[in-house]
Amino acid sequence: MNQQQLDKFNLIVGAFLVPTGIMVIYQTLSKNTLWNGIFGGIGLILFGLSYLLQKRINGTAKIILSTSAFVCFVINLVIIFI
Repeated sequence: MNQQQLDKFNLIVGAFLVPTGIMVIYQTLSKNTLWNGIFGGIGLILFGLSYLLQKRINGTAKIILSTSAFVCFVINLVIIFI
């Protein structure tokens, strides 16, 4: 896979993850369910942004976005299993 195909793939993945995260948060708030959905939605949005902005942000910002998304997913899983 060359760099141009990888860039297109990152845009597709990012464009899919950000609205999915927004829908997860909206569904969680509208049904008044557990707050874990909000953390999962935030994680999806952050991962989507890191894919969408991959060419425009530096390495430190990518690490911060990915780490923040991972922390949100961990909080999501901890809330589910408690």
